Formats: sequence, structure tokens, C-alpha cells
Amino acid sequence: MELLIGQEYSVQEVLEFATENNMPEVAAILLTDPNLIPFKTDGCSMFPDTVDGVCISSACIKHDIRYWCGLHGDTQARLDADLKLKFDIEELVRIAGKTDSLRALDDIVFAGVRLGGSEMWPTSFRWGSGYS
Repeated sequence: MELLIGQEYSVQEVLEFATENNMPEVAAILLTDPNLIPFKTDGCSMFPDTVDGVCISSACIKHDIRYWCGLHGDTQARLDADLKLKFDIEELVRIAGKTDSLRALDDIVFAGVRLGGSEMWPTSFRWGSGYS
């Protein structure tokens, strides 16, 4: 299953995606609390989905899911989600053979989500946004 940018998905559809994409922490939340608002991703919020020919939107969509179902006040889970994004981007850059030209991309994105993803910001992409 692929999730498309701009389309809305039910909790059940996100659960299917999470199961298929080895996201057990997401599946566990969705199985215990299915009352989230529908999920919708914008890809890499406030950042390009493709950088120097490397598409990172798949990593951003997984990160958006983790943020959408993130429990308010769970700072460790948020840090874990951000670190998974960093690792996923690093892996996409490595697979594309762009480690020289994009060696800092994962660090830049990580810094951005740490600053801009806090639940204190009134944005659609903040931590815990699925509970709004």
C-alpha cells in the first residue's frame, strides 16, 4: 500500500500501511486508540520532497504518521520518530549514491523537525496532530 500526498486516510488504512512498513509502534497505538482524526500528509512539511534528485518523501510520510498518532507529552517517542526520519533519509541518500553531495541532509531535516514539530506549535504537522 502506498500513501499519497494530499489524500485522506482512515485509521484502518494507516494501520495497514504501518503493518506493511514495519512500524510496530504506530500499529500498537492505532490498535489501542482508533479515535484519531483521518490522516493526511503533505510529504516533507516546509521542505522539498526531492533534494538533488533524491526523493525523501517516503521517509517524511512515515514520520508524518508517527507525529499524527504521537501521544501528547511523550518526548521520548517524538525523539525516536525524529531519529527514525534522520536514519531513513541517511539511508535514501546512501542508496542514491549521493553521500558526498548530501552528507548533511539528514542533520538539516532532523534539526528542522526538532524545532518545528513541537506540540506547542499550532500547525497541522505538529506532534500529536491526529488528536486535534
